[in-house]
Amino acid sequence: MDKRAVWGKRLPVLAQFMLLLTGVFLIKPTLSAAHSWDEDDRLVLAFYYPWYRTMESSGYCTWNFGGFKYEDRDEQCEENRNSPHLPAGGLYDSLDPDVIRRHLDESRRAGIDGWIVSWWGIEDHTDVLDLILDVASSHAPGFAVTIYYERIPGCRGYVCTEASRKERIEGAIEDFQYLDSHYFCHPSYLKVSGRPVVFVYMRAMLQGMGVWPEIIERLQSEMDLFLSADAIITFAGSLVPGGFDQIHFYNQVYELLIFSPGLDYRGFVKSARLAKRGAAITVLPGYDERLVPGRPGIHLERKDGRTYRRVWDKAIAADPDWILVTSFNEWYETSEIEPSRELGDFYLEMTAEYSARFKGKK
Repeated sequence: MDKRAVWGKRLPVLAQFMLLLTGVFLIKPTLSAAHSWDEDDRLVLAFYYPWYRTMESSGYCTWNFGGFKYEDRDEQCEENRNSPHLPAGGLYDSLDPDVIRRHLDESRRAGIDGWIVSWWGIEDHTDVLDLILDVASSHAPGFAVTIYYERIPGCRGYVCTEASRKERIEGAIEDFQYLDSHYFCHPSYLKVSGRPVVFVYMRAMLQGMGVWPEIIERLQSEMDLFLSADAIITFAGSLVPGGFDQIHFYNQVYELLIFSPGLDYRGFVKSARLAKRGAAITVLPGYDERLVPGRPGIHLERKDGRTYRRVWDKAIAADPDWILVTSFNEWYETSEIEPSRELGDFYLEMTAEYSARFKGKK
């Protein structure tokens, strides 16, 4: 994982909200469903990260950040790691097909229907969807893969000041054209009524502040997509700009810390439905960024699974279209449900229990 992926995946909640408010987004909706899925199918998807590398396989290590430069990353990945947990099978390389196959098996065991794969741009080290799609197609037919569109080209921070309006629009269009020509037609790519699904992360939402309606209008003349926007916080869903089919949020750690146990997702789903959008709610087992350089050190205790159970219960009670798991393997933020040496497959089994409950609720 490179420097860009390290620094501030989350701004403090107040700063996030203030940035959104300045966007003055317009609302304009539509709705649909996925990869041979019908509109009323309940899906459980997990955020998936393909940025782990090992010295043995790739010649450099991304399990520790060192000085943020590859030459500062040594072979002591395990000793210098930036996560308090370790994968049950040890450190792995995301480009290893056997690793992907194992993750597919574990995800299906957990009742997960597909992955939302972090994607940072053309020729970025996360641009490995062809490998993931091919392995999924051969090893786990029916398992779907989509992307998390994380940044607009030419933009570095959360609010893009270095690229002009035209440059942001053209950069996004170029990305989507690339995705369309390389990935959208793959049989394992997640689709809603034949429409490829793309999730757009908060960073890209803010970098495209004020231009997303124009980006979407341009895209609609070339391709028919199902777009899900990161609303960032549950009470800001109505500020998502027009043209998005669904709203979701990636990480509610600040809301859980501030408002728990009073947090209620029913209003989020209701506001989405009133706007004729779909709604996806995220469930989070816990969070710990205290070993990540440059972070404020936010920490949400797992409490032996009680945090995860409480969030799942609230999510199911809100009756969303989809539930998103943050995350399958975001080890740096310790939100993973992937089996670990410290916790075993406890969270995988809990996910299976709740996935079945959610899908059985009609």
